[in-house]
Amino acid sequence: MRSRLFYRGVLLFLCILGLSATAAYAEAVQIVFCKNFSDSWEPQGQTETFDSNVITWIAKSQEPFGVQQLSLSLYKRQGEQEQLLKRENLDVRPTWNTFGLRNMVLPGEGTYLLSLAKGDGKVIGEGVVVVTAVQKDTASVKTEARGTTLAELFEKYAPKQDKKGE
Repeated sequence: MRSRLFYRGVLLFLCILGLSATAAYAEAVQIVFCKNFSDSWEPQGQTETFDSNVITWIAKSQEPFGVQQLSLSLYKRQGEQEQLLKRENLDVRPTWNTFGLRNMVLPGEGTYLLSLAKGDGKVIGEGVVVVTAVQKDTASVKTEARGTTLAELFEKYAPKQDKKGE
């Protein structure tokens, strides 16, 4: 009798663990570093190593972000340690599931961890990028933030049907 209860308890634990893992996976945001991205959100020159401290990245999720702000944290890795360099809020729309930042200026050469979190502090995506050289004049570089939804992309790029044939 005790062994049956034990196995039921283990089975219940595994089910809860599986549901928790599924929920965490559903919110996972993929961060893609690239030289640029197109209007249809395709990364161009995808890379994790930049020969300039001016980088571009896209955050993509299967589900809408569901919040009006995401917290961006930038860490510099030095050996096994990470030093927080900055934390700022990014304005997004709750319906967006894709967000991109063009021309983000990093402070110099090194390895950086970029982390996105919701307002409750829960990290939803991370990415690591390496900068091997510094662009001398970054004062004139303008950072551009953009976002979209799957529905907007579908409407914009879906094949149009000819209404004459209907």
